[in-house]
Amino acid sequence: MQKHSYRPQSLLLNQSFDPGLVVVIPAIAEENLMTTLRSLSVCLAPSSPVEVIVVINHSITANLSVKQLNIDCLQEILAKKDELEHPWLKINVVEAFDLPSKHAGVGLARKIGMDEAIYHFLENGRNDGLILSLDADCTCERSYLQAVENYFNRRAENWAAGIYFEHDIDNASLSLSQRNAIIQYELHLRYLVMAQRHSGFPHAYHTIGSAMTCRAGAYAKLGGMNKRQAGEDFHFLQKFIEVSRFGQIGTTMISPSSRASWRVPFGTGKSVQKYLETGTLSTYSLSSFEDLAALVRSIPSLHGSQDLDTWYGSLPVSIQMFFDQIDWRTSVQQILDHTRSYDSFAKRFWRWINALKVVQFLHFSRRWNRDVPVQQASTQLAGILGFIGEELADDRELLQLYRRYERDSYA
Repeated sequence: MQKHSYRPQSLLLNQSFDPGLVVVIPAIAEENLMTTLRSLSVCLAPSSPVEVIVVINHSITANLSVKQLNIDCLQEILAKKDELEHPWLKINVVEAFDLPSKHAGVGLARKIGMDEAIYHFLENGRNDGLILSLDADCTCERSYLQAVENYFNRRAENWAAGIYFEHDIDNASLSLSQRNAIIQYELHLRYLVMAQRHSGFPHAYHTIGSAMTCRAGAYAKLGGMNKRQAGEDFHFLQKFIEVSRFGQIGTTMISPSSRASWRVPFGTGKSVQKYLETGTLSTYSLSSFEDLAALVRSIPSLHGSQDLDTWYGSLPVSIQMFFDQIDWRTSVQQILDHTRSYDSFAKRFWRWINALKVVQFLHFSRRWNRDVPVQQASTQLAGILGFIGEELADDRELLQLYRRYERDSYA
């Protein structure tokens, strides 16, 4: 905490309250935060007490309407928190106002809250505490808190996990175009992960800030949350994924918001907004994942090979050209020189070609494989995976098949 925390402890913890789980919720200009807090309030109680830390935040350059909404949000929580709390559930608020505009955003807000959780665990000597990350526009199933606690009790080897999610596509407030937008976006998310898994890439997981959790000790060990203004969840969870300490929780569910949003430069809100403006949403061609699969298949022949040129020449052109951008020869030779067994070689290779490099490759491969409509790509992959039977009525039905197929794979 001396090395990585952003600022000193903000909240004094009641010494009679010893939370084993801390739920961190970043919030900016939120009008519906009480829905999220009520969702937590009706959860089934886990065996350990639960603290909820809401980080109401804005930058020093935020406009007056955002700042006023934050003040209103703060006052509403303070006015209503007594009716939401239980002897085992306490709600606290961190005021993170006028943050430096260079860093202000969801990453810093999440970091402030997660660091605060660490302070509280340290205060009570709880190295085994759990940090749960939620967003201020989500709801959770009643089993949420119990399911997370039970998962880590069963899976001692895991330090972090993603939680199964489904966007609320049945919300009566959604227009038809909004509903179509979120269906397309969630199809894109599930297609992206399943296509990577089908290719054989070993680190294919959803990395969603509103549906993730980790152990407190591991959070500190790996340097904590970053301050990125977007994509903070992806970069944070990769640290756990790359050391094989990451899992998936499918015994409960998070429902992220389906709204359009200005809060981050990419993600759900921006994708929904893009669909509403253009009437379409595209994703990576399945051909790019086929090229990735060719790389995966080539790894056994690379291990112990003395002829790197022959191996390189056997790869698809898109992989060859991408490797030329990242000095592949030096990296591969170093991996070969410092590993003996195939398992250690493969593990080190996939820490080099990690999820970030895969995303970079998918962007790069657009030179050969143009993006295609999400519906086309996800239908094609579903056919390959074999979970499409008779003709589907619509994309909603396709999404439901993806959800069922993916949730069955969770622990």
